[in-house]
Amino acid sequence: MNLLKRMHPCQLEPHLIFSTEQFDWDKVERRFVAEASDLGFRAQDNPYQQIYADACDVGVYLRSAKTDNVELFLLQGTENGEDLYSIGSWIYLSTTLSPPVTLVILND
Repeated sequence: MNLLKRMHPCQLEPHLIFSTEQFDWDKVERRFVAEASDLGFRAQDNPYQQIYADACDVGVYLRSAKTDNVELFLLQGTENGEDLYSIGSWIYLSTTLSPPVTLVILND
């Protein structure tokens, strides 16, 4: 079932919906990977959105190019870049897929 059809009433309208076609798929690791600049982000942009108006959770949505279904991926954490003060990548985890799928946005 399409996630957008069963969104919680308090959930914000998603504006960060990416296509699986924008990511490389690693079948062994079960993860999607893309560079931030390939997704249209600039240096000052955060690659996530608040999920609910009053929530601490942030994430992105990924639309399947094959099925048109949309999956919510919540931000799980970051990995450091070349120094302790920069972010090398943002790590997200699917919310309804089993086994879970990881989504990685690299800060290039």
